[in-house]
Amino acid sequence: MFRFITETFHRLIENQALSRTRYLYPSFNLSNRLTGLVGARGVGKTTLLLQYIKNELFKEDKSFYFSADLVYFQ
Repeated sequence: MFRFITETFHRLIENQALSRTRYLYPSFNLSNRLTGLVGARGVGKTTLLLQYIKNELFKEDKSFYFSADLVYFQ
């Protein structure tokens, strides 16, 4: 299962376009140990997070994204 989650993370990062970032991207900051990102469905929370990871953290291998909605976590 971990392999599936890892492959999904890498696929999402590869397919994430940086040509147009979400409007909150310039002010998004992950300097705290825990950051909550809340909002209604479909407003771009995941897109913002994946864009930030791809642009700021992915090269340094400092992040990992997974969705807690996966059946594995239920």
